[in-house]
Amino acid sequence: MASCSQCGKPAVVSVGGVPLCVDCNLKIAQAQRIRDRALKDRHSELVAEIEARTGLFGVMPRYEIEPEAPTVVQSGPVNFHNIKVEGSVVGAINTGNVKRIDVALSHIKIGEPKLEEALAAFTEAVAHSKEISALHQN
Repeated sequence: MASCSQCGKPAVVSVGGVPLCVDCNLKIAQAQRIRDRALKDRHSELVAEIEARTGLFGVMPRYEIEPEAPTVVQSGPVNFHNIKVEGSVVGAINTGNVKRIDVALSHIKIGEPKLEEALAAFTEAVAHSKEISALHQN
């Protein structure tokens, strides 16, 4: 099995003869979409300029540019098995990170319940900390 030419992980696809893993292939596809969108935006700007100068509107073709997906923000209470975050003073919490902590706490709970309790208390204290919230506002 070949290795990814970018990161060394196992390659699953070959792009132009270059072996790539899933992650690197995804990054290339995302970069291509960003570039294509920028080119389409520029094309539309040039068409609008040509139309404004000639007075002929709607004659030249334009690309249909799909709107970007909205960013999803969790606004309500977030509950995991070990951590409860509700009414936090923190403006935004990365629930993915909290989920990883929650999963780790579940694994720790099996062997060290006191450590799990201490880590859960610490995580909740950080989530409710007014000092941390003040740092992010400055």
